[in-house]
Amino acid sequence: MAIPGVDRRFLYEGRSDLIDRYGLTTQIWLAKPFFDDRMTLGAGFGFYVGDDRRRDKNWGGFLAEIVSISASCRLGPRRSIRGTWDPIITDYDRDPNIFLGGIGYRF
Repeated sequence: MAIPGVDRRFLYEGRSDLIDRYGLTTQIWLAKPFFDDRMTLGAGFGFYVGDDRRRDKNWGGFLAEIVSISASCRLGPRRSIRGTWDPIITDYDRDPNIFLGGIGYRF
């Protein structure tokens, strides 16, 4: 059975000569556990509402779609590792790809 969820994050893409972008992402997720809940695969879709100060000095606001794919693996009864790929879909040739990795602990 798939497990639904909602994710919200603040995203800061950095500052360079080309961009100075930050904003808020929100997504709806579905995740499916496998192998007796030792591995989980998930996918999310949502939106990234942001501001690019390099595009407009007052407010260079934009709306982009974000699609995510994630996998986690339990290393024991309480510990796990997770990796997530978040490509942001834009209408220009500088689509950012965000890769996240981490460790987890179940309480």
